[in-house]
Amino acid sequence: MKSKKKLNESTPGYTDRKFGTPLPTLASIQQEFQAKQAAKQVQEEAKPLNEEYVESMGPDFDNGLDLLADAWKDWKRGPMTEPSDIKPAQKEVLNYVTKWLKKNIK
Repeated sequence: MKSKKKLNESTPGYTDRKFGTPLPTLASIQQEFQAKQAAKQVQEEAKPLNEEYVESMGPDFDNGLDLLADAWKDWKRGPMTEPSDIKPAQKEVLNYVTKWLKKNIK
């Protein structure tokens, strides 16, 4: 006979369970986890950025970003750009730049 993993008091959903309350379900545990993640994300977004390091990098840093913004605006105003292309292109550009930064800024 194989031994199966048993639930105990440290299993998620059981930590604050009082006698007589319903047993936790997968849905209730998922909902609680998602609520905690959402609260954590709100806290992280609320932290102000002081940008001290970026300011110390000088105007070249902003000039590079301006070049990216200008290239985006030129493409967006271009004769071949369809309005339906803008959102997918925006997502692609952001993913590309993020990937490039993660690879090259170490």
